[in-house]
This record gives sequence, C-alpha cells and structure tokens, in this order.
Amino acid sequence: MKLALNETVYCFDTNALIWLDTYYKQGKVFGPLWDDIDALLDEERFIIIEEVYDEVFRHEGPQATWLKNWMKGNKKRFIRETDEEAMVQSRTVIRENKNTGFIKLAKMSVGLEEADPYLIGHAAIHGYVIVTQESQTAANRIPKVAKKYDVRAINLLTYLHERGFELKRKE
Repeated sequence: MKLALNETVYCFDTNALIWLDTYYKQGKVFGPLWDDIDALLDEERFIIIEEVYDEVFRHEGPQATWLKNWMKGNKKRFIRETDEEAMVQSRTVIRENKNTGFIKLAKMSVGLEEADPYLIGHAAIHGYVIVTQESQTAANRIPKVAKKYDVRAINLLTYLHERGFELKRKE
C-alpha cells in the first residue's frame, strides 16, 4: 500500500527518537517541529511500534530522560501493537536476514527483542515510512533491508524536508 505524501505515516526507529531528543528538543528553535509531530499524532501519522518503545526504555543514555517522559505522556497516541500480519512479516524478515549481520543474535540470545525486523514488518504490511538514522548504504542496516520488502526508510533530514521545514535566520 503506497500513500500520498500528505497521507504518509511515519514509523520511528529508536535511534531517530534519540536523535530528536538529543538535537531537536522542544523550545524556541524547534518548537514548530514538535507542534508538527503533535499534529501528526492527532492524525495517527506519527507512530512507534511497541518493540521500539521498549528499546527506548532500555536505553540508559542521559539524553533519554526527556524522551522517556514525552513517550509516557503520549503512549496512547502513537503506540502500535504488533498485529498478526506484521508478526508474520517480521518473522520472515528475521528468517531471511538471520545470517547477514542485520539481526543482533547476541541481543536476542539473552531474551531482548530486536526491534528492527518488527519495524520493517509493520512498515511492509501497513505502508509506513521508517524514519531511522542508520546508514543508508550498509547492506545490513534498516534502509537496505527495508528496501528488499518494498519499504521506504528515510533519515531525519529527509523527514524534515518532507514535512516542509526550513531553518531561517530572523532578519
């Protein structure tokens, strides 16, 4: 399912959320960005899957405190549980990419879910665009793996351009 740009649903990866928190916090300069995110939340076009939500809460970096509080306050507005179709697709992504370096087997072997295949599974089934800061060129990173499943993955700068943001200095 392909959506028109004005209907695009953005599904955020853990690292993109942490980048937002680290470099684009709410305030005078980036307030319009967060206003836009709030509008997308109202339209159900800014989403986070439960596996990414869990990854953020396992993150121990100091910058994640504000992000975790923001996510707790907005959880009902953006969280997407893994439905059966997305689960089946996610398992396909895991199976087909198990030995490529895409799946962090050591992480999974200690019982921690790897969000990336679920992110791609959701996006493939529901027509979402993934927003990630992972390398666009590495074969075992979200953008290249997602492309195999006809899923578009963009970075934050592309997301900002698509949403019509420009940085302008006051005259």
